[in-house]
Amino acid sequence: MEKALTISKTKPEYTSMDYSLLREKGLEHIEKLGSKIWTDYNIHDPGITILEALCYAITDLGYRTNFEMRDILAEPEDSTAGPQFFEAHEILSCNPVTENDFRKIIIDIDKVKNAWLSIIKDTGAYEPTVYASAGLSKLGYDPAIYTHRIYFKGLYNILIELDVEAEDIDTPAKKTAVENEVKTAVLRKLHQTRNLCEDYINVDFIDIEEIGVCTDIEIDNDSDVNEILAGIYFKIHQFLSPPVKFYTLAEMIDKKYKPDEIFNGPLLKNGFIDSSELEKTKLADEIHISDLYQVLMDIPGVRSIKKLLLSKYQNDSIVINGEPWILDLDPPDYKPELSFDKSSIRVFKDIIPYSGDKDLIREKFELLKLLERQSAVKNAENQIKIRKGTYGDLQEYTSILHEFPLTYGVGTAGLPETVSERRKAQAKQLKGYLLFFDQVLANYLAQLAKVKDLLSVNNDTDQTYFTQHLEDVPDYEELIYDVETNGWGNFDLKIDSIIEDPVTKNNRLHRLLNHLMARFGEKFTDYTLMMYDLYSSRADADIINDKREFLKSYPRLSSNRGKAFNYLLRDESFGQPDMWNSTNVSGLVARVSKLLGIENYTRRSLACPPVYKLDKVRRIGIGPGISNVYRLRIKNSTNKVLLTGARFYPSSTITRKFAMTVSDILHDEDNYKIRTNSAGKYAVYVYNDSGILFARSKWFDTSENANQLMAEVISNVCPEKECSNEGFHLVEHILLRPKKTTGGNNYSLFPILVQGEDKSPVCMKCEGIFDPYSFRISVVIPYWPERFQNMEFREFFEKTLRMETPAHIAVKICWVDCMQLYRFENAFKNWLLEHAKGPDADPDLLCTRANELIDILFKLRSVYPEAVLHNCRFEDNATVLNRTAIGEYKEDL
Repeated sequence: MEKALTISKTKPEYTSMDYSLLREKGLEHIEKLGSKIWTDYNIHDPGITILEALCYAITDLGYRTNFEMRDILAEPEDSTAGPQFFEAHEILSCNPVTENDFRKIIIDIDKVKNAWLSIIKDTGAYEPTVYASAGLSKLGYDPAIYTHRIYFKGLYNILIELDVEAEDIDTPAKKTAVENEVKTAVLRKLHQTRNLCEDYINVDFIDIEEIGVCTDIEIDNDSDVNEILAGIYFKIHQFLSPPVKFYTLAEMIDKKYKPDEIFNGPLLKNGFIDSSELEKTKLADEIHISDLYQVLMDIPGVRSIKKLLLSKYQNDSIVINGEPWILDLDPPDYKPELSFDKSSIRVFKDIIPYSGDKDLIREKFELLKLLERQSAVKNAENQIKIRKGTYGDLQEYTSILHEFPLTYGVGTAGLPETVSERRKAQAKQLKGYLLFFDQVLANYLAQLAKVKDLLSVNNDTDQTYFTQHLEDVPDYEELIYDVETNGWGNFDLKIDSIIEDPVTKNNRLHRLLNHLMARFGEKFTDYTLMMYDLYSSRADADIINDKREFLKSYPRLSSNRGKAFNYLLRDESFGQPDMWNSTNVSGLVARVSKLLGIENYTRRSLACPPVYKLDKVRRIGIGPGISNVYRLRIKNSTNKVLLTGARFYPSSTITRKFAMTVSDILHDEDNYKIRTNSAGKYAVYVYNDSGILFARSKWFDTSENANQLMAEVISNVCPEKECSNEGFHLVEHILLRPKKTTGGNNYSLFPILVQGEDKSPVCMKCEGIFDPYSFRISVVIPYWPERFQNMEFREFFEKTLRMETPAHIAVKICWVDCMQLYRFENAFKNWLLEHAKGPDADPDLLCTRANELIDILFKLRSVYPEAVLHNCRFEDNATVLNRTAIGEYKEDL
């Protein structure tokens, strides 16, 4: 029988929904405020009627407020608003960090059964060996001179076990094709998830060492010999080579894992791998045969084991024969696997031996292995969907005027036409009085309806208080008078600007965004104070925007915080390396940029584009047999000639070719010289990298004039005042390590610090001092953007960068001028594009590019803006004695 719906007699849980209690509290307030002039509290009194109508309206507010949170946050079906929350797979997963994480993403690749990572301690088999000398204060390649061997860290070797049918690799050609396919897929995946200051040296396929088992086992008399022998072979197979199984989300939950444990680590396409099971598949050093006894005794039907011996075979040759206790293995070169043909397992029923049907046992054994291989989950639902609530129009409001008896004349029915004008005016007066209560109640519901937007990570609204028009109030147009237009019926009361001024709005927006960030353990406190100190007039808008952008990007900024850029990534549209003008940057660059309010973190040119003009001048040939010749001139924006080319070129085409080298020459300050002649005049001479005169200025009477011209040329080459590109570049030193070249050891090596500040020798055991490659990065930042010239912001920038950099990585920070940055970016871009070719890169050209970049990195010097000393208070960029490095340049070691 269907249960009838009834109204509960239980007292409401919340005060806001308890009509009787609200009425009682209202009467208490009336007694306190008006007991001297108001003594009639019975239901016929108009004041009590108003109280009751308001109490009823409040219960409706309380009822809606106590909806389930998912109903309050629900969006209508046709909503175009973005997601309010990050889903579990977005916010809980992360880029691989641990060894098991990397093993999981490799096993997730098709045709891979298992994978292992090993740290390469000695790279001598793959790359040149590097040594250090404390006496010479540098690195080198000759062990007779450089006595301290350097072992680079952060380099890994990958071993793969294939998961393919035997017929797919039954010929050398098929096997090579499959291995190349898998190797390409593994490298692509590894470089997509590579961590900062790490790299992969080699991907190889593990060899198998076959294990032969010789044993006699007593079984139950009613056991099926073939079935139990197939089961014994399979259990030994699983013991020697444990499987890696994929699970669905439901299966992981059934295993009692919580969502934060399930999604901890990288997201896989084939389901989830239980980390505890993966641990069991690590390559072991030895097999304890007593453990195998336990495995066999757990098989149903097995009574006892009379003997158990193991043998080991490599390349079909026996290595160890009949080991009864501990069998030594050979990781990581080999992985143990049961050999059916090299094993001899007999079963006994009492004293009668049985060998079973060998072919049938093999068939059943192979079937069990096949079922084990097919355990990967394909296209399963592996995401926890956020449960959607039931949408209701929470802000829908019905005026309390409809709750009054008809005799009041304030409802839709109004008053009869026969009543006096005085009576009509009284009704209208009561409506106007109640209008205030209506607006407060309606605004409450409008605020409740916007909770879903205020708590959304994609909230872009600039309001925090919300109102709505009282369109349900009868004869509303007769109650509102607009003093500006001298007319009735203005539905826009401009309430928003009344209840929320800009200061209140910004304050509440900050608090809301801070609350959302705090849910992720993040804060912008220091950055906020810094921005207020620098830009008090526009700080609020900038900081609010920065917080919003940080929140929207948070899953990527959080999960990829230790991730490096993918140096093998290619732009599919053009088939070229995706290295420049690209978002293919490390997670550290993206995260620090967002924390510092740097909007554009793409890898791009940050140096200022030149503003000089370049033209070619034709000179008509002079003398017999001399044709027309050309030379270059460098002008400023007003067509004033700054420099004139020192060489003549025989054709316009050749002149244009040499014009392409002008920027590189002019951006190197070492190419500029002030020369004097016999008449005591001065001129600016510019040489190319080969020391050949390229261009010169006219002659000046004083050196000051010549220096002024040189400064003007430089300001036109890199006009720092004309551009402000916030951003920075990050270089991983490990990627610049020496590689093999056709000409021998031609790689330049980073300099090292071998003395302390007191000039004493550094301890030879301090490995990091002699290794400038492992877990080291250089960060190159333009010094001239407005914020970057403020020393307090610089200090905050460096502090944020060091705090966000993984703890095991050392950072060198250089604030450079435009000229330095231009040369660095050219070398950096050239090296990136060549390095991105991977195994297809020209080894000698890659060496040249790396040497150019190392040379420039070593020569970079930090530039400091002008500062002042003050004895009363701090000015902007004040220099503090004993705290500030004074000088134009400072080398960061």
